[in-house]
Amino acid sequence: MTHHAVVADGRVREQEHAGCRCLMDGVAFYALGARRRVAAMRPHAGFEEELLGMARCAIHGVAGEGHVALGPAIGRRSAEKHQQGAQRENYRTPEMHPAPSLAMHESVFGPILEASTAPHIHQDLGMLNLPRGTGAITVAIEPSTTAPRKRLPLYARILLALGGLALLVVLGFVIWAKTPLSPAPDALAALESGGGVTVTRTSAGWEFAPEGDTTTGIVFYPGGRVDARSYAPLARLFAERGYLVVITPVTLNLAVMSPNVGDRAREAHPEIERWGIVGHSLGGAMAATHVAARPGEYEALVFLAAYPPDGTDLTQAVPIVASVYGDRDGGLKLEKVESTKVLLPPDSTFTEIPGANHAQWGSYGPQPGDLPATIDPAAQLKYAIDAIERTLGPAR
Repeated sequence: MTHHAVVADGRVREQEHAGCRCLMDGVAFYALGARRRVAAMRPHAGFEEELLGMARCAIHGVAGEGHVALGPAIGRRSAEKHQQGAQRENYRTPEMHPAPSLAMHESVFGPILEASTAPHIHQDLGMLNLPRGTGAITVAIEPSTTAPRKRLPLYARILLALGGLALLVVLGFVIWAKTPLSPAPDALAALESGGGVTVTRTSAGWEFAPEGDTTTGIVFYPGGRVDARSYAPLARLFAERGYLVVITPVTLNLAVMSPNVGDRAREAHPEIERWGIVGHSLGGAMAATHVAARPGEYEALVFLAAYPPDGTDLTQAVPIVASVYGDRDGGLKLEKVESTKVLLPPDSTFTEIPGANHAQWGSYGPQPGDLPATIDPAAQLKYAIDAIERTLGPAR
């Protein structure tokens, strides 16, 4: 075991004492906030002689004030810090071990005391303060295996707490977005090829191709947190009228995360000469953002229960816009439809459908906050067909 001699200048000299058999019945102490493990000083055969030998080694050639420590190792500088900083808010009083007192070891330290004058005992620190010319010895000091972790500063703890909270918020958002409204059975059935429509899942999305060749295509942006497959019934109706339709799945089921996903559909079909774009709810808003950044690339835009974001000027980006919505739509702000009309081309049209609601543009069941429709889905979807044919023109 290594033994440390603490000298007056605060430095620590390591002393090896051959044959030392001090009891290793270790007890943990706090010494000015530093965790240490100190061997209990319990008498045993040869203990006093060995300890005196160690003390003489430490004292030999040492000048200045020093300490003999029964508990924590405290040098002159540490003792001064104790005296000067005891009242500081961040100071921790040493935690003393109720081990044998200094008086029990007079026979051990007697020769040292006899050679000294005016020794001073610090009972609260468990140490002897010896006059100049003696020195110090601490016994069996080693790092504690149970040392407490250093407490982080307040600002660091606040940052960690805020970071943890932000992580929980992000995790909750991702879980929420990854659990969209699911397609109803009729939507899943509409994904099957047949009846003159071929349905294919490609890297661009769900594609609905009519029989024969066509040069007219439609990009479809799904509503927020709605599974893209839920719009298969409407896409099939478009395809039955001769349009190539691509429903574009979006990141986290939110078109705001993939506003330009329509580019993939157009790049995958260079044979299409005329493109229109249709968007439901949030998908309509992001379709508007996409079109505004690509003036002249789309010939028509159809809003289904949607409107452009504030500041999204479409007056020169697309020739015509059709806005279609129901009078029982619980998810659409009609005042926003009215206030954003100035952002649309002058020939744009607005159609309010009696009995139509928000959710029946897709097929995913009831939507929170929406009102029950009083017309059936087929009747509501017919208005979307009319809108695309009126703006984009018949497929050819």
